Amino acid sequence: MVKLVISINLHKKFKIEGKPSTDDSKIITAYVNNSILGFLVDEVTDIITFNSEEIEQAPSFIQRSLSQSITGIGKLDDRLVVMLDLEKTLNTEETELLRTEGY
Repeated sequence: MVKLVISINLHKKFKIEGKPSTDDSKIITAYVNNSILGFLVDEVTDIITFNSEEIEQAPSFIQRSLSQSITGIGKLDDRLVVMLDLEKTLNTEETELLRTEGY
């Protein structure tokens, strides 16, 4: 049996201008709100585990549309890693639509 997975472009979701999809673009799949979803991201370079003391609160200047989804910021060498709460990424309407469509 084949099951379709809905994929969400995070650039469009958060209204961020983004570059077009490239060979580096990836779809990350996750179990969110009782559904399997895909999230289109620019690239995946590493899978990283942070200890809780390495995670800082998101800065106050983060856009309102992003602030509810961001759980924290991790620092790794010269990079900042944004951590999203995928369950909070979708609003109630979007979650309900997925349920009623059987995803």
